[in-house]
Amino acid sequence: MNYRDTLAESGLVAFLARHDKQYELELSTRASYPDMQRGASVLVGGLDNLWTMRVTGPLRFHFVRRGATYVYAIEDRQHPGQGGWNVNMVQSFDRATEDFAIVARIFDQTTGRPVLVVAGLGANGTNAAAQFLLDPARTAELTAYAPRDWRRLNMEAVIRTQILDNHAGPPHLVTCVFW
Repeated sequence: MNYRDTLAESGLVAFLARHDKQYELELSTRASYPDMQRGASVLVGGLDNLWTMRVTGPLRFHFVRRGATYVYAIEDRQHPGQGGWNVNMVQSFDRATEDFAIVARIFDQTTGRPVLVVAGLGANGTNAAAQFLLDPARTAELTAYAPRDWRRLNMEAVIRTQILDNHAGPPHLVTCVFW
């Protein structure tokens, strides 16, 4: 886990602590299937988190590598190749201008448990996704698109952030779906 993923995680942990929610921290490389079946999970990080990749793989918005390049993207299964939610991982971090992330709340069929995904293409995307979830004004944007019974539904959103001096700028909702 890198520094910015740790920032995202610490914000989420602080939120859980403020709301008296119990939690356990586990590195994604050490989290086992039985660990994931114990209860609800929060998956932080994208391409470097095997559980995130497994859980988001069948979703409408999911992570892909563009051919044999080092360009990674969030792809929309309903409109493959569209969206332009790409990051070139060969490009030096100080030249990157934007990053993208997936925020999802789903009931995972594999583990039989609820999962919250907070995952960017890059670390700035992950940080922006956490900022989005922790900011009531941003989550209000999301709930404005939500159907009446949204609290019982799965949800997935794509978040965009501009990168400023190698830090995530304000997060912006690009699109979302509920099912």
